[in-house]
Amino acid sequence: MKKAIIVDVQIPDIDSITLKLHLDELERLLDSLNIQTIKRFIQKRDKIHPATYAGRGFLENFNTDADYIAFDNKLSPSQKRNIKKLTGLIPIDREDIILQIFKNHAKTKEAKIQVELAELKTILSGLKGRKTNLAQQVGAIGVKGGKGEKQIELDRRKIQKRIAFLKRELKKIESRKESLHRSRENVFHISIAGYTNAGKSTLLNTLTKANVSAKDKLFMTLDTTTRRIHLFENKYAILSDTVGFIRKLPHHLVASFKSTFAVITYSDLIIQLVDITSNNFEEEIEIVHRELQKECDKIPKLLVFNKIDLTNRFHLNRVKALYPHALFISAKEKLGIEELKKSIIHHFTLWKTGK
Repeated sequence: MKKAIIVDVQIPDIDSITLKLHLDELERLLDSLNIQTIKRFIQKRDKIHPATYAGRGFLENFNTDADYIAFDNKLSPSQKRNIKKLTGLIPIDREDIILQIFKNHAKTKEAKIQVELAELKTILSGLKGRKTNLAQQVGAIGVKGGKGEKQIELDRRKIQKRIAFLKRELKKIESRKESLHRSRENVFHISIAGYTNAGKSTLLNTLTKANVSAKDKLFMTLDTTTRRIHLFENKYAILSDTVGFIRKLPHHLVASFKSTFAVITYSDLIIQLVDITSNNFEEEIEIVHRELQKECDKIPKLLVFNKIDLTNRFHLNRVKALYPHALFISAKEKLGIEELKKSIIHHFTLWKTGK
């Protein structure tokens, strides 16, 4: 198993508790790539070092057998080069890690196109101001040999050409999805949205008796999965499990996965699922809420806390007091599912009657 150390800089406006929660999440992201975190190093500074992110002397003192040095924030190409020279380790930032997780989990044609598109946009942004050959970095799409500005321009053109092609392919897929959505306009559509690893796929399985893979890893679901859910008598709805949200989700990924996230905007009801066992669940609720408000402000929402079987009564009662209108379930143990279905049926009835 590959090993990594995590390095971060604590500037005055970041408190120690928040920093720890963010680095805990970074460690989980690394774990999703089967990379073991062996140690964390935090340097207190007034501001980020423009050339090396952390201080040069701080970085030079590492004595470790790690393969990677991981950072929670975005590193510039020049910072990565300088850090590698100082430490001898491969620098990776949060965006690199999330992009690699998406790449590993992409199964369908659409997901693979979306990941490649995000990856190429990241590489293209790194070409700005670069004075050396990037053939090795973009070798996957056929760039070979050569050095200097002329080669950089060739690299850029090849990437831009490939990006244009991938965008056209995504447009075709989006067009087919829109046609499918129009054919379902008279069907009640529910989407499950939430922070990654909130248990969305498990809930989909429980409500629809599906058999979608549901593992305790971040970003296991990249493609939207839609199944039919029985409500009552001969009444049915469709239920979609969507890509999870996360703090600092890279812009290139958000843009590339626009068509996947757009499924939520077609919904008649959104189940905002929350992992009650998360030490950072309040920030996670806010992150998802903020994203949903951008496009889904007028769509009815149910706030649902999951994994109540994994918490204690004191914590459960505290969260219930904080969120009195929420529902509390265990998708895995099927606790509170009947109450959730009753609420779904209530919203279906309102939708059906046009209220």
